[in-house]
Amino acid sequence: MNKRNVTLIAILILLLAAALGVWLRRPVPAIMRLNLTGTPGLKISGTLVADGIAREFSDVLPTNVTVEARMFE
Repeated sequence: MNKRNVTLIAILILLLAAALGVWLRRPVPAIMRLNLTGTPGLKISGTLVADGIAREFSDVLPTNVTVEARMFE
């Protein structure tokens, strides 16, 4: 092999290693559970954002809201 081929192979290996490092550092999904308490029978509603998607909820207290996602807002 000539010097150019060795350099191209080395660059390819470095790029693959960098891509693997980025892939392994991504957040893993987690389960978030909101236990909402207060005056029993009180109607509630709200919006939460999970993985960039807005999700509306409405219920009566006490209640639980459970979502599985990588990012929460």
